[in-house]
Amino acid sequence: MLIKNHLTVSELAEYLGFTKGTIYKKVHQGILPAYKPFNKTLFFDKDKIDKIFRAKETYSALDAEIEANTYSITKIA
Repeated sequence: MLIKNHLTVSELAEYLGFTKGTIYKKVHQGILPAYKPFNKTLFFDKDKIDKIFRAKETYSALDAEIEANTYSITKIA
């Protein structure tokens, strides 16, 4: 069985139980870290997504937003 570490928007929506619209919104808000290797399709690192959602019980939305913003800044630079 192949374990996929990089997910598309559709795959992530199914994995998290969100709509694709919610995924795009969370990316736009900087809450979910994503990347576009060829300026076309968005991809998500499953390990980073898992970390955001299960890092610790007290992990707040603000913590997730800070981590996502930090990730975005380091990817742009």
